[in-house]
Amino acid sequence: MGGYLSVALIATAGILCGAEPLVDEGLRIRILRALFPEMAVSLAPERSIDYTWTTQTRAPLVFPDALASENVYNVGGPPSDDLERCAAQDMLSRHASETREVRFRVFPWPASNRGEILAIVQYRFSEAKPAGSCRSIAFLVRLAPSNGKREVRERFLLNGGYLHQLESIRWINLTSSGYQELVVESDLADGDRLCSNAHILNLALGRFEELLVVPTRVHVSSKGETWTQTLDIPNTLKEHGQRFCFVKTVYAVEHHWFPIPSVSVACYGPGDWTVTGDHRSFWELPPHRGF
Repeated sequence: MGGYLSVALIATAGILCGAEPLVDEGLRIRILRALFPEMAVSLAPERSIDYTWTTQTRAPLVFPDALASENVYNVGGPPSDDLERCAAQDMLSRHASETREVRFRVFPWPASNRGEILAIVQYRFSEAKPAGSCRSIAFLVRLAPSNGKREVRERFLLNGGYLHQLESIRWINLTSSGYQELVVESDLADGDRLCSNAHILNLALGRFEELLVVPTRVHVSSKGETWTQTLDIPNTLKEHGQRFCFVKTVYAVEHHWFPIPSVSVACYGPGDWTVTGDHRSFWELPPHRGF
């Protein structure tokens, strides 16, 4: 698989270049104050966080921390909703933390001339010991100028339960539309399942339009499954937005480990993997439509 992916990445080096993040510290603080109104916001000096982790499996899967290079901010204030109350709780002492350790990345909103901004945010409550289902919170947000300030216009929650961190943030041309799609990987880890999935979003219409959710790393102990899926950009571009293609590498199925991993290409139409009202598990395979 390594050779195939190296060729694919080299062939698409120009396509992988994405929008540059906004680094103006004053702007970043104003964004945080818009996201957490009436709360105390401060930069944590000389503080860094790297949640990168690796599965202890025969074929180790690496889960990198997409925000490891970002500054850490302290945001103080009582939990504001049920998800925050869960994430702030200490399961032993029943004491709730009021300090969030926030990391985020900011980009200009694509195809917008109104000064709109995209923020990709992940945080935990310091010193909290919450249930595994709510230890971390992550979301995307669209902000727009309003009376000299920034106003939240739309949120897109990435929490599917048992979120640990974000694995990657990329802008990639996948549909030949003239605009790059946003691809954000988030994970799920609950003991039996160690997984990550890529959200592919179109932002060119001025809102969050999720095209697809696709597993990218999967290890399920009870099923003896270990496999990965990696974007196949050249074949995806040939589909012009009709399907999204991935290189699938299977290491184990039903507790059987392959001496040589099985590699194939699978393509999925928009919505094939997107979780809908039926709440299907994101690692349940849809019909295979490969080459």
